[in-house]
Order: sequence, then C-alpha cells, then structure tokens
Amino acid sequence: MDGRISTGLDPLDRELDGGFLPGSIVVLSTPPESQSDPLLHAAMRGRPATYVTTIRSEPVVEETLDRALGVEGNYEVTHVGVDDPLGRVRDRIELQREGTVVVGDVIGPIERAATDADYVAFLNALKEGLIETDSVAILHAVDADGSPALRRRTTEFADAVMELEVEDDGLQVENLLSIPKFRGDEPPEERIKVELGRDVDIDTSRDIA
Repeated sequence: MDGRISTGLDPLDRELDGGFLPGSIVVLSTPPESQSDPLLHAAMRGRPATYVTTIRSEPVVEETLDRALGVEGNYEVTHVGVDDPLGRVRDRIELQREGTVVVGDVIGPIERAATDADYVAFLNALKEGLIETDSVAILHAVDADGSPALRRRTTEFADAVMELEVEDDGLQVENLLSIPKFRGDEPPEERIKVELGRDVDIDTSRDIA
C-alpha cells in the first residue's frame, strides 16, 4: 500500500491494495443522470488538486467544491470550454506539485474536438507529467448516446477504468461501481454498491450479483 494515492474511500482503497498507483490515468465512466461528483471529490480531499472543467464555469465548480471540500480546500479550478479545449488544457495543466490529483470534468468535448494524433500526444504528455510528479489524473467520461469516437482511445490508454451504473427498478435507485481494468493489479471481481449523496458510502456486505 506504500506510495499509493488514496481514492478517498477506505473500502475502495482496500479493494485496490491501497488506492491508485502514482502516475495513473483513471477513467470514471458514468451515465449522464448519475450523481458522480462525490467520487471525484473524495479523491481530491486532503490532496493538492487541479480541476479542469470543459462545460461548467469556474465560479460554478468552485461553489460546488467549497461545499464539498471546504473553502480551505487545496485545489485550483480552470475552465477550458468547448472551443479548442485540447489546446487550452495543454496550456493550463502544470504538474508542479507532488501527489496532485488532476480531474478532467467532463472529457467529451476534448475527445470530440481533437484529432487522434493530437489526442494521443496529449495523453502521453499527461502520463509523463503524472509519472514525474507521482500524481494521478481522473478523467470523467459521461456515457451518453453517441459517445465520441476517441472514447475508445481514452479507455485503451487508461491505467484504470471505473464504471458507475445506475439501476432504477421504480422503487429504488442503486449505484453500482465496477472496475474492469486496473493495469498492474488484479481488478476487483465484484461490483461495489455505493450510496451517493453529499458524500459517498460503500456497501461492504458483498451481496451484489
């Protein structure tokens, strides 16, 4: 467990032998109707963080983070928009602090605007910066109809893929987290039931089919 970067959730850390490996790119794949922000906030808590937003403005994101992490949270927010987001994100991400958590929320506009060659170059440059600073990046990928063509490239390149599923039987909504890819380690075999509110609770009873 030494040297791992915590997910911010003790039960999930135990599933991942302590958390994310430094230098990792993690894809958090979610449906658009899910309340996935608490998973991002948990990873940011107690660490220096860089939050790159494509859609929501900086004041909007900062208000959310202030409520989730407190006004003393150690994070920077930068808005890159949807007009040439790849060029802007390359200019804005500077990994100068050890153990930084970089959040890319959401990455669809970047995947849509980039060419394959430019996007692969960006992912490699990001990965090299993460390795140099023992940091981790979490790319929030919203899976709606017509996902970007480069989404496959994102998941191919990623060191870990976390998939959040929302099941609604009309009476109860369940959030199930699966980790089909965890490069360098054995991924958990079972889906993990999570309760998403302001914070995250994880069901450790192991009764999930």
